[in-house]
Amino acid sequence: MNTASDNKDLNIANNEYVAFDALSLRSFITSRLNNSGIITDQNYEGSNITAINNIIAYAFHVLLYYQNQTATESLFSEAQLYENMNRIVKILNYAPIGAQTSTLSFSVSAGPNLAPGYYTIPRYTLLRAGNATYSFNEDITFTRVLSGVTEELTTVGNQYLLYQGSYIEYPLYTARGEANEIVYLIPGTNVIIDHFNIDVYVKKTNSTGEWTKWTKTESLYLQSATDTTYEIRLNSNKNYELKFGDNINGAQLDVGDVVAIYYLQSAGTTGEVGVGAINGQSAALYTTGQFAQIQPQVTSSDLNLLDDVSILNLQFSNTNISTTFTDIESVDSIRSNAPASYKSQYRVVTSADYESYIKANFANIINDVAVLSNNDYVNGHLQYLYNIGLTNPGVDYRVLYNQMAFADACNFNNVYVYVLPKATKLLTNNYINYLTPAQKQLIISTITDKKSLTSEVIVMDPVYLAVTTGTGVSTTVTASDIANSQLVITLKRGAKTPVSVIQSNIQSIFESYFNPSSLTLGCTINVSDITGSILALTDVQSVQTINGTETVNGVSLIVYNPSYPNNDITSTSKTFTVQPFQTVYLNDITELLSRVVVQQEVSQNASIVNF
Repeated sequence: MNTASDNKDLNIANNEYVAFDALSLRSFITSRLNNSGIITDQNYEGSNITAINNIIAYAFHVLLYYQNQTATESLFSEAQLYENMNRIVKILNYAPIGAQTSTLSFSVSAGPNLAPGYYTIPRYTLLRAGNATYSFNEDITFTRVLSGVTEELTTVGNQYLLYQGSYIEYPLYTARGEANEIVYLIPGTNVIIDHFNIDVYVKKTNSTGEWTKWTKTESLYLQSATDTTYEIRLNSNKNYELKFGDNINGAQLDVGDVVAIYYLQSAGTTGEVGVGAINGQSAALYTTGQFAQIQPQVTSSDLNLLDDVSILNLQFSNTNISTTFTDIESVDSIRSNAPASYKSQYRVVTSADYESYIKANFANIINDVAVLSNNDYVNGHLQYLYNIGLTNPGVDYRVLYNQMAFADACNFNNVYVYVLPKATKLLTNNYINYLTPAQKQLIISTITDKKSLTSEVIVMDPVYLAVTTGTGVSTTVTASDIANSQLVITLKRGAKTPVSVIQSNIQSIFESYFNPSSLTLGCTINVSDITGSILALTDVQSVQTINGTETVNGVSLIVYNPSYPNNDITSTSKTFTVQPFQTVYLNDITELLSRVVVQQEVSQNASIVNF
C-alpha cells in the first residue's frame, strides 16, 4: 500500500465537499479497487462488491445531506425549517404559539319562562352555527332581573366570546410521579387544537381524591412549590407537551395521579361564519360520563348551573362576522417574537412589550396595535381633537365610550392600547371596523397579571381617516370638493384597450393599495405609487386630478375624518403619514369610479367616457 498516495487522495479542498455525492463516492471506491489490481468484481453490476459499494455510497450521501441541512439550520438568524427553529428557541424558553380558532361576538336574551335569579352557563356549552360549532370556554354567570318578558342580557354579550370548535376529551393519563413530568397531547393527524383552550384537571389519588382544575402558566419558573400549574409547548412535531412542576417550581404530580385533558378542536377556516349564523339558536350542554364526575368538584356549589331544559330559554344571535382563523406561528414570526419575549421575561412594561404580547396572543382578531403612554395620548390623540376644533376632546364618542367602559380608576396615567381589528372586506363609511366590547375585555383580562400594578390598560379604537380622489381649489379643501373633482385618464393615440378594462384595472389598483389586511396604524401612503401604477397600465398616457380650474398632475387624494369632515380634511398628491393612533381606508370605490373620466384620443379629437 502506498501511504503517501493514500494521504494525497484524502486531502479535500475547502469547497470540494459540495460536489461529493453518492455517485462520486462510488466512483472513487471503484477507482481505488481498480488501482489495487486485486479485486475486479466492482466493475460488474449485480456483484456483491457492487452492492456493498452502493450501500456505502448512499449512506454517505444521506449523512452528508443531513449535515449540510443542520449546519445551515443551526443558527437562529438563518433557520427556515419549523422543526429546527422550534428546537432553537426552546433554549430561550420560548413556546411557539399554535393555531388560534375563530371567535364570535354575540348577543343573548332570556325568554319569559326563565324566572328572575342568578344563573350560570356551564363551561364547554356549545351552539351550532350552520356547519360549524361554537363553544364557551368558561362558566358564565348572569343575573335575570325581569319576570315574564324577554330580557336582553347585555353584560354577557359585552364580556364574553364564543370560540369556534367543540371540546374533546383526551384519554386519561396516570402520572409516574416524576419531577417536571411531561404529558403528550397527540390527537391525531390533521387535528387542529386551539392554542389557548387546553384545560387540565387532576385527581390527586394520595390526598383528597377529588378533581381540581389546574392553571396554565407561561413559565413554571414563576410559580411557587404548591402552585397547581402547568406549561404547554407546541413542539417541533407540532404536538403539544404539557409540563408539570417539581415541587420547587410548581406542584409535582404524584405516582398514580390521574390527568384529564380537554381541548378545543377547531375546524380551521371552514369554521368561520357570517352575520346571523347563530340567530335563534339554542345552546346545548357539554356532557360526557367523565366530565359529569369532574364538573361538580371543580364548580362552586353557590352557582346555579343551567340544565338541559332551562338553557333552552336563552336565545342567541350575532350581528358581526366571526374573526378569522390563524394558523400556527411561522418561522419568521418566531424569529421576531422570541427575542421580545425573552427580554420582557413574561412581563409587559414598555410599549414594545405590550405590542409584542398583544400581536402574538391575539393574531386571530387584530391586524395591528400601537401603545401610547399617558403623555403620548395627551399630546397625540387629545391634542389632535383639540386641533380640529373640539373644545372638550374627552366627550368624543369613541374616546368617552372606551374611557367609561374600561378605565376602572381614573382618566389619567393609563396605558392606551390602540387596536386595529382584522377586516375581511374594504371599509366604508357604513362599515368601520372596531373591536367588540368582549374582545376588548379579553385583551384587558389576559394582560392584567402581566402589567405593572399601577398601570391601567384601556383598549382604544383607532381614528379612521377616509381616503378618496380629489383636490381643493387653491389652498382650501372642503367636503364639496370631493364631488367636484374628477380623475382624468388620457389614453395614448390609437389606444385599443377597452374602457371597461381600464376601469377594472383602476379599481384593482385602489382596492389593492387600500386592502385592509395590509394597512396598519400610523401607516404611510405614497400617492406617487398609485399614480405610477395607473401610468403603467397599457395605453395610459397621463393621469390628472381636476377640480374646476384646479389641475394636479397625477393622482391627488382627499383625506378626511368621517366623524368631523368639516374639521379635519386635507388633500395631497405626495407622501403622507398618519399618526400612530390613526389608520386610513378607501371611502367608497363605486363613488370614486363615478368621478373617473377617460379621454381617448382619436386623431386630433378626444372621445370622453365617464365610468
